[in-house]
Amino acid sequence: MDVREQKMLFMKDSYSARVADSQEFMELLTKMEETGTWIRDVPLDKLYVRPVSKEPEEVAEDYHMEPETVADTSRNSGLFLVLRGGEAYCLRSQGIRSLHERAGISGAAYAKLPKETEARHLNDGLKAMGGTGILRIIGDKCLGIHSSSYNPFSMSEAYGEAMDFFAKEFPEAKMLRAQIRYEGVQVWFDFSAYNEELFSDLQYALGTRRIRPTLLLGMGDAALSSISLCPQCESDGLRIPLGGKIELRHRGKEDLMPRFKRQLSLIEGQFERPARQMARMKNGNLVYPCDTFLNVAAECGLLKSFAKATNQACEMFEMLTALPYRREGREVTPLDVYLGLCRIISFVGDRKETGEKAALKASQMVERALGNFNWASFDYPRMGGKRT
Repeated sequence: MDVREQKMLFMKDSYSARVADSQEFMELLTKMEETGTWIRDVPLDKLYVRPVSKEPEEVAEDYHMEPETVADTSRNSGLFLVLRGGEAYCLRSQGIRSLHERAGISGAAYAKLPKETEARHLNDGLKAMGGTGILRIIGDKCLGIHSSSYNPFSMSEAYGEAMDFFAKEFPEAKMLRAQIRYEGVQVWFDFSAYNEELFSDLQYALGTRRIRPTLLLGMGDAALSSISLCPQCESDGLRIPLGGKIELRHRGKEDLMPRFKRQLSLIEGQFERPARQMARMKNGNLVYPCDTFLNVAAECGLLKSFAKATNQACEMFEMLTALPYRREGREVTPLDVYLGLCRIISFVGDRKETGEKAALKASQMVERALGNFNWASFDYPRMGGKRT
């Protein structure tokens, strides 16, 4: 595969790949990064935003870009960038937010305004804000326009370091699956072989025959401008966040690899504390279970950000706990509510228009209910029984 073929492979904004083999994942991630570069110290007041206002072939010829690349961009962001020296790069849809941030403008209306208007406003903003930025080019398109404080970090090198660490400290940890998208790269590892006593206690508390502890490694240079390690459990089709997330933001001037190595050494403890906390949540009787569900969902931000999925999960929670629990003489506990909240993650992730990015956001909100959360303070009836 020559250079152009490789760039074309990763060109589309919608590029996505799911793999289940660690070596295949590493090779694919490396190939994708090989198509990219970082352009540093770009004067933002000399960065010009242009709309794809003509036929893609004409724009491609005028600015020396590939016609296929411009055509894909016309269906997505509809914008391209021209640097001070005349080099032009199409803007990925995943990079729109970062461009607006550098220009100091925002608003939902820009998704509906003509691209000519959006480009004009962005150019005015870039001139007014000034300063310098760092452009991430990958697959012949701009994935993001970062501030000068952004600290680039290779995803393939980070993954290689993680695999070396697992080989030494957790040799039985296996990669379950991985997904590569421009919104972010995610890899799930199976940690079932470790701390059997801890997870058997949690399995008993959950009342399930099977529980699989997993570690989610998230990386990216667009929506995920960081590298993160998130302990989770999978049980009966639910993704149950355990909190204890470790995140390394791409900021500062120092080499990030030593810090990432230190964070890898914290993994085992990140499973233990939240798992024991969940086991303790099995104790306690809620007087108003469904109201508690919605009160906690509102406190965590779920009811505002994912109202439809939250109400859907609440209806299922009510169906699974109300009558069956009364028949069996069981109490509804904070753990039951927490597991009910976890269904929101599944509902959001299963929707094509939201997908994994929204599921990750929902997961981060759900995990707020762990730790020193006072469940009794949310056990009260909602005014008027309203759900929104």
